[in-house]
Amino acid sequence: MGGVLDASPTATSQTAPAPEAETAPSEPMRLSRSFEEALRARYVEAQERWPGALVAFEAFKRRVCVAILAAEANAAGQAGQAGHVGRLTNDALERCPASDVYLAVAIESGNPRALEHFHRAHFEFIRNVSRKFALNDEDAEDVAQDVCVTIGERLTKYGGAGSLRGWLARVVPSVTRDRYRSGAEAWERSLEAMTEGEQDAGAEAGSAILSDRGASAEQTRESLDRSRCHEMLAKTLSTALERLDDEQRELINYRYFKGLKGREIARIRGVKEYVVSKQIKKALARLEKRIYMAATALFHFTASEVHGCLELMD
Repeated sequence: MGGVLDASPTATSQTAPAPEAETAPSEPMRLSRSFEEALRARYVEAQERWPGALVAFEAFKRRVCVAILAAEANAAGQAGQAGHVGRLTNDALERCPASDVYLAVAIESGNPRALEHFHRAHFEFIRNVSRKFALNDEDAEDVAQDVCVTIGERLTKYGGAGSLRGWLARVVPSVTRDRYRSGAEAWERSLEAMTEGEQDAGAEAGSAILSDRGASAEQTRESLDRSRCHEMLAKTLSTALERLDDEQRELINYRYFKGLKGREIARIRGVKEYVVSKQIKKALARLEKRIYMAATALFHFTASEVHGCLELMD
């Protein structure tokens, strides 16, 4: 019947034939009386929970029905009953996070009160989830802000089959990783370009911190605000050092914090000086990459500016 649910007004059953989950009926949906009454009760509960986040009942009803059918289809698939057609029952409605669906519909419609409600209800949760994957608390804070600002776009992927927090628990780790992934890719491209430039100029390959990058590097160092460099390093260096293994951290400590020469470190460690040189270069590359990812996110530094700040540290 054109996607309209058909149910007899005298039906005693709490079920009604369901449309396809992807159907968005243009006519008002006809449901069993008991289901409609239960749905209206959930609608009122959502209105009371999210005051000022206005949603039309018909929009709420359509979205909840689609969410129920999606949840039923997922459950049937997991039970090995592929192709099972879900039904709209009062029990299924009880399992549906209708209040979350209501808020999602309100946010998607651009309701500002709905966005405020979302921020108050979920910002801390988003930040705490992100902290498990972020380099530091500042990055987790930025991820939480980003998710809250862009939630209207992201909610197009929220079907309502589960709770909003459950969905966020799956989305936020990906958002956090993507933040660093894009930074790491930019770092690799920058490092590759700089390495090629040095090779073309006949420069000797070496550490990004210790090597001379020519006139452009000198200009970058001269234009850098030292106080801004110090602020950046203060907020990123300790975290970056924690990401090194014990051996690499010890080498960086000997060379840059205690000021020992390569031959002195080699004597302490009982290895050849060239071995120490290779190990320090490897540690510096990893350290610089970590600093770069955090610096671009927190301070919007370019690769050259990060290199310049690190050279000022030497």
